[in-house]
Amino acid sequence: MAFLERFALKGGNMGEQGVHVAIVSDDYFAAVGFAHELRTAGITEVITLTTAAGRVCNLNRAPDCAVIDAADEHPESFARLIDVARQLGCPVLIIFKDLRPLWVKLAMDLGVLGVLTRHQARDHLPIAVRALAAGQSWIPPVASGESPTPTVHLSAREAQTLTLYCEGFKLAAIGRRLQVSESTVSTYLARIRGKYGALGRPVSTRLALRQEAIKDGYIRAT
Repeated sequence: MAFLERFALKGGNMGEQGVHVAIVSDDYFAAVGFAHELRTAGITEVITLTTAAGRVCNLNRAPDCAVIDAADEHPESFARLIDVARQLGCPVLIIFKDLRPLWVKLAMDLGVLGVLTRHQARDHLPIAVRALAAGQSWIPPVASGESPTPTVHLSAREAQTLTLYCEGFKLAAIGRRLQVSESTVSTYLARIRGKYGALGRPVSTRLALRQEAIKDGYIRAT
């Protein structure tokens, strides 16, 4: 059954406007649980949505971040949820039961900029939401003792951007070489960092990103 429920949440403003979040889920109770986590952290407003496109189009204001609950981890299922979330025109964060490399890759290829597991969401959902609302990607904290993660798969454009960035080029120079805008270069870098971070490999600095890129064979060690 379709549902659209608005939670008026007080406090926790991000600037004067506050943070507005849309939770896209087919599980009403899970959505209410995530809304409660955000409310406890002081997020201003949360709207829960099903995948009914009409519900999405009737929102009065575009949210600052969309949170997808990927309880059913079949690729077709969460791809459908991502498609609905992208209609909102805002950054997308997806919550998986666990971090399966294939699912993470598919989500990132579909434009998702943040990934959490349900376990991580208990402590980090509000922080991740605020990060995406501020135009950043979210890098999940690495659990101690976590096993090494597989190679990050990048698109051709992302790989070109990564190579030039690790060689020390500034964003404007990379944009000129690739014949794209500086903001597009920033988007590529955000996606690259998001892909590494989603697999537990934080790359917040240029040096850290270069070290991980060497491990994956995208650039040569010098």
